[in-house]
Amino acid sequence: MEKIIDTQNLHMAVNISGPSDGQPLILLHGWPDSWHTWDAMLPILHQAGYKTFVPSLRGFGHTCFRHEQTRRTGSFFALAQDIKDLIDVLQLGQVRLIGQDWGAFTALMMSNLWGTAIVRSSVVLAEGWQTFGNLSLDQIQNFWYQWFMTTEQGERYVRNHPLTFAEHMWQSWSPQYELTDADHADFEETFANPDWAAVTLDMYRSRWGYAPTDGNYAPLAERVQRNDRIAVPTLNIIGRADGCTDYHQASSMASFMDGPFKQELWPQAGHFLQREQSTRVANEAIQWFEHTK
Repeated sequence: MEKIIDTQNLHMAVNISGPSDGQPLILLHGWPDSWHTWDAMLPILHQAGYKTFVPSLRGFGHTCFRHEQTRRTGSFFALAQDIKDLIDVLQLGQVRLIGQDWGAFTALMMSNLWGTAIVRSSVVLAEGWQTFGNLSLDQIQNFWYQWFMTTEQGERYVRNHPLTFAEHMWQSWSPQYELTDADHADFEETFANPDWAAVTLDMYRSRWGYAPTDGNYAPLAERVQRNDRIAVPTLNIIGRADGCTDYHQASSMASFMDGPFKQELWPQAGHFLQREQSTRVANEAIQWFEHTK
């Protein structure tokens, strides 16, 4: 059931399901995607005893900003704070996280900023931690879309053709996954959010210095800059056939981890692992959470 939860900055749309007394588990989708990316996994997670909270991130689906004057910031500091606010409002206490793409970065950011006080354990898909400093040539090629969005032509295209642009990413990043009619309809609704383009553009423009960072999140950025280590138990899964993330970029991830850490590279798996191999991802997550109680 989708509920609208009021946080500090958002009217956040959250799908809440599973056993009423289940352990809280938050699933965070990526870009360009929707909360429905987790649909096939939810029954498996519920059967294992987890109550799931699946938000639409800022700029996606039915989530909207509470105030018109709030900057449509797309940084991971903002996303992490949004989910922290959600946890506080719902009084969930310590939670487990599963995230992919933007959701993976958000989970890692939360693990760094608030540690095991908030995040008991996490599973992060299709991304690593601290990977932007030394890009491989393959990763530079994969990131063409990010730098395209720093141009006027890129901005116009994203604003005028959000669905076409997004689905091109899917074909490139998970070529073995065939989008269904239901996927097309879901994306059309999700990316029709009036803030989707603004949040998307801010994410990539501010990342590479083509837009100013949001000073409201400067204290969080400074904390990560001072200490980029993670103590939260973390399972990292990346597909070797991922057309977005060069798995070599995450090869040094273990060096940042102070808690239990495991990295798996899945052959013939693309970027959207949770859709391509939903049962396997769900079972791996359950095993990891049981292992890191």
